[in-house]
Amino acid sequence: MPAFANRNLLFLVILIAAVTGWWLYDRYRIAPEPELASLPLTDLDGQPIDPASLAGKAVVVNFWQTWCPPCLQEMPDLDAARKALEPEGFVFVLVSDEPAALIRDFQQKKPNGLTYWRTESLAALDVHTYPTTLLYDRNGAVVYKKVGVEPWASAAMLNRFRELVP
Repeated sequence: MPAFANRNLLFLVILIAAVTGWWLYDRYRIAPEPELASLPLTDLDGQPIDPASLAGKAVVVNFWQTWCPPCLQEMPDLDAARKALEPEGFVFVLVSDEPAALIRDFQQKKPNGLTYWRTESLAALDVHTYPTTLLYDRNGAVVYKKVGVEPWASAAMLNRFRELVP
């Protein structure tokens, strides 16, 4: 093979790798850590959530979608963790950008004790991978982030929450 053809092939391979890498980065990058007070959240009736209502509480925010199998897989564990930690001042919130009617339908089909809120766009919050879960301390600062499924109700995880947010 002539040297010219080798150079063209190498250039093509590098170009394909760069485009693929950029696409993967843009599609699957890990969510940033937005301040709790800056999250544009509403309840399912469209009423804004007042960040002051969360003051002094440890808040677990789980970004999810109704069509996301890993999100659905971890939901019972999130609810079990909520039951264990709620008496200690922890609040568990599921946030989606799907229509409120779809979320309500999901709640009816799979009832649990978790709180469901909305935001207009998870992508605008730079959340591209589901589930993404953030733990905010009692001052509203992120102290833990997990992308993917976690055994939330395990003794180790519950103890970790308690250590991170005394």
